[in-house]
Amino acid sequence: MIISGATVLMNTFIFTSCDFHYPIFLTACHMLFCSVCVRLLCERELLPKPDPVQFTRQYVTKMSPVAIFFALSVFLSNSAYMYLSVVYIQMMKALMVLVVYCTSCALGVDLFRRGTVGRLSIVTLGVLLASYGETHFSLIGVVLQLGSIVSESLRLVLSQKLMQSESKKPMSSVDMMYHISPIAFVVLVPLFLAFELADMVHTGMNLPLGILLVNVILVFLLNLASYAVIEHTSALLINLAGVIKDWSIIVVLSMGFAVFTPSVQLVGYLIAFDGVLLYNAYDRKKSIVTTTKTAYELVSKDEESTVV
Repeated sequence: MIISGATVLMNTFIFTSCDFHYPIFLTACHMLFCSVCVRLLCERELLPKPDPVQFTRQYVTKMSPVAIFFALSVFLSNSAYMYLSVVYIQMMKALMVLVVYCTSCALGVDLFRRGTVGRLSIVTLGVLLASYGETHFSLIGVVLQLGSIVSESLRLVLSQKLMQSESKKPMSSVDMMYHISPIAFVVLVPLFLAFELADMVHTGMNLPLGILLVNVILVFLLNLASYAVIEHTSALLINLAGVIKDWSIIVVLSMGFAVFTPSVQLVGYLIAFDGVLLYNAYDRKKSIVTTTKTAYELVSKDEESTVV
């Protein structure tokens, strides 16, 4: 959460204060750095080296969608910062919980429950109210951010399926970084050549290399931490924690940097925040009931076997 918040603020600084308008190039740098760095750490035995794999059709079918949605989510999110305020983008990210849940149900990772959808729909209501109070509303920015949310949801759920599958050896967080980042980089290179290279050659890159280096390091740490959380919990949980991070960013920007936030927006986000907390309490209660029921069944079976 801390790394993610720092990355958001730094990306905003790059696209506004540094007047840098090449999100595809920046995302490609992220993926290239992640690919090289994770391999160096594995060769130095600082991280467990993944088993060698063959580039079969099955491998490409499993990995390519995750890499494509990964690249799209980062590119679209970075592009949205050029049209929308940071505060509003963080408010829109509250929708991620609902989108991830619907995606998980569609892909068979989670079960569909009307009660869950009802609770998460409160989040949608809050975001709509926050949109009504946005003073610098941009339809292009909203479309880009919604595309980023959908892409990120698909990336998280597909990653969870790969990392928590029923196979003999599910993929670890290092495996995901090792295999996904190079594919994402390959996906982004043609887009950069087609849409940004000519303008970058004409105007030049006005981004200091020191800032770029800090940025790619933050993204590498963020991706590694994100995959680790998914590996040990779920795609939905990481988004529930992300809501707290988004709220923290809004508070920091509103109080520490005097970023004006209309009261209507705050009310809308508070409604969305309450919706997430309501779902979190419901999910925790459901987990406790399930765990208690499972333990009771195990004890009952043990007692029956003892009697026999």
